[in-house]
Amino acid sequence: MPRSTYQLGLGFVGKFAVLLILGFLLLPVAVVTIAAFNDRAILSFPPQAWSLRWFAKAIAYQDFRDAFRNGLIVTAWSSTIALLVGAMFAFALDRYRFRFSKLIEAICCRRSSFRISRSGSASSSSPRRSAGAAVSRWWYSATSCWCCPS
Repeated sequence: MPRSTYQLGLGFVGKFAVLLILGFLLLPVAVVTIAAFNDRAILSFPPQAWSLRWFAKAIAYQDFRDAFRNGLIVTAWSSTIALLVGAMFAFALDRYRFRFSKLIEAICCRRSSFRISRSGSASSSSPRRSAGAAVSRWWYSATSCWCCPS
């Protein structure tokens, strides 16, 4: 069905609003990134010369090195814990039925909940699956995003 002029205008305005918001959010990041490579103490834009002086000064501070190391340790541990807990939760969600499991599956937006048969009809996946299919389902569930488009 063709779109009306109103719908096309709304689509244009929506895209423009998204670009405006992204520009508003990313412009400070770009300015700070460029300023980090500036050779002068006072911000001059565009920079007259490029330098790594500010990075060398930051690395020279023991507090910065300690904080950076602590940040790496926290990142490694939190990523590992999140992966393990997410994988265990996805495995339990795939293998067992419990109260609100269907709701949790709907919130997690698991695309593999329904399979399209060759005839084109959607059918719920059977409770008995092969080990390979189950592993791929819970791995997909553990690694999928919360806002899948389909």
